[in-house]
Amino acid sequence: QVLDVNADHILKSVEFEMIPLKMLHFILKRDSLCIESELSVLHALDRWSRMQCFLQNQPPSPSNKQLQLSGAQYLVRYLTMTPGEIKLGQAQCGLLREKEVFGILKIVSHPNCTCPLNKRLQGMRKKLASPRTRYKPVHDQEEDDLKNIEKIAKAWDCEAQEYRMKYYKESQIEEKDYEHIGDCE
Repeated sequence: QVLDVNADHILKSVEFEMIPLKMLHFILKRDSLCIESELSVLHALDRWSRMQCFLQNQPPSPSNKQLQLSGAQYLVRYLTMTPGEIKLGQAQCGLLREKEVFGILKIVSHPNCTCPLNKRLQGMRKKLASPRTRYKPVHDQEEDDLKNIEKIAKAWDCEAQEYRMKYYKESQIEEKDYEHIGDCE
């Protein structure tokens, strides 16, 4: 109960960066954490992985941080986040691979999407989509900040397409790259 009620404070503390990996998993697996948003979990993981890279005398590159996390980056409930939060979190932290972000954005952009995620995430899909029981909505000010970040010059039919174009500057995306499978609308 102490962990759940004080989750935001714990995740933001300096001491959190020094906990062992098992304790990190124990805390972040909890469904009852009382947090402002999943972005706070993502930022805590980023800080923890940076510290572990520092302790291992490695640069905090996305691949090194992913290696240090050993799968803990998948304890964030990505499918409960908005596309803006996902893009912001990935741009700031880089804890997921490009294909993982693309698949998550595709699903979040279409509420009734049944598209499969990649193999690593598909088995966790139900957990990634279930909000934490004591989940608190994002404050109005934070929502305004996210809306300002999300200003897009062109209207896109898919958040994943916009993400790929904006952050990876690929010259052309073919329709097959983001088409939906199954009962998607």
